[in-house]
Amino acid sequence: MIKIASILFIAIILLSNSNLFSQKMDQDSLNHNKMIVNAKELARQNKWTEAKLICISELQKKYYPDFALLLGRLYSWEKHYDSARVVFNKLFEEQFQDYDVINSMIDVELWSGKYEEALKKCNIGLSFFEQNENFLFKKAKGLSFLEEYNDSKNILENILAKNPNNNDAVILLESIKKKTLKNKITVNYTLDYFENNNPSAWHLLYLQYSRRIRNNNLIARVNAASRFNKAGIQYEVDMYPKFSKNFYGYLNLGYSEAVIFPKFRTGEELYFKLPKAFEGSIGIRYLKFQSSDVLIYTCYLGKYFGNYWASVRPFISKKQTGLSSSWTVMIRRYFSTSQNYIGLKYTYGNSPDDRNNLLINTDVFKLNSNSIKLEFNHELGKYWIFGSGITFENEEYFTAKKRNVLTFEIGLSRIF
Repeated sequence: MIKIASILFIAIILLSNSNLFSQKMDQDSLNHNKMIVNAKELARQNKWTEAKLICISELQKKYYPDFALLLGRLYSWEKHYDSARVVFNKLFEEQFQDYDVINSMIDVELWSGKYEEALKKCNIGLSFFEQNENFLFKKAKGLSFLEEYNDSKNILENILAKNPNNNDAVILLESIKKKTLKNKITVNYTLDYFENNNPSAWHLLYLQYSRRIRNNNLIARVNAASRFNKAGIQYEVDMYPKFSKNFYGYLNLGYSEAVIFPKFRTGEELYFKLPKAFEGSIGIRYLKFQSSDVLIYTCYLGKYFGNYWASVRPFISKKQTGLSSSWTVMIRRYFSTSQNYIGLKYTYGNSPDDRNNLLINTDVFKLNSNSIKLEFNHELGKYWIFGSGITFENEEYFTAKKRNVLTFEIGLSRIF
């Protein structure tokens, strides 16, 4: 009897402890669910700092994959990509076949501009989730950023063959088709109106044809102008040869018999990609006038950040009295595509690249001018592009003599 009583007593104790353990497990589960719901709600409200604090606090107690996944996502949204990679790499080691983890890893590489790494992650995802539509689309997206348009187009066409309602694939495919069109014709008109209409208005009309040939973009342009009661025509050719993924060039040649244009002009420049979405260049411009010439040195530094692009470019020429310089600073805000943007440009001095400024002699490089330009570019339908701009300039046309100039510009392009 004593033995039976002892066994029953022990059984009761064990059963009681088991119930207590089960209740504790249920309570831990409830707390965990409550905290992850709270963290996700804070993230949804863009309260990312508060959401991260919850995730970090819970992960210090125990490694919860759902908190780690959310923390990595929060780092990604904040553009702290290295921190996100650390979190996702650990998650991948723990749960290497998890769809959400692989998907998050792909997003980090796409958003940070590491497109080749994004493709590797896409291939990993497709090895576990064969023919997954989301991973295929993101692979096509990465290929398009790398300008591997044919491969990207093939993937998108396969996606749409199975699911014609994939709107993202439709939009990306249309964008790629536009980018692979090789021809473009542009007509542009500029009117310069001077204060008190003195001198009378200046006019510039140019017609331009460009064509992509393998790794070269070739442009032929005819400029027709009326200034100082004189008219003239200038012929120009531009080339943008691509040498590699990180280097491309610029070459300009121009010729005119008209006195309102330089008799001969040329420009050469080497562009190169830099870390952290920067781009730089170094180059020269040479202008030969009727009775003089000038050699101008230039460089450029630009950076993309989000939907914005900013750049600065100096032009420096050597004179008998010393160095003369001009500066251009520009910022653009892009929208749905690279052809939809608004921009603001400030220029000090005169830029030899400004087609509205038809340089008649080298003296203009000695003068001080300040101008600000507002520009607008927008796609009209699939194949038309509309551009316009307005510039206000306070121009020093003779030493210590200034005047105000308003410039209006309008252009239309057709790609095919």
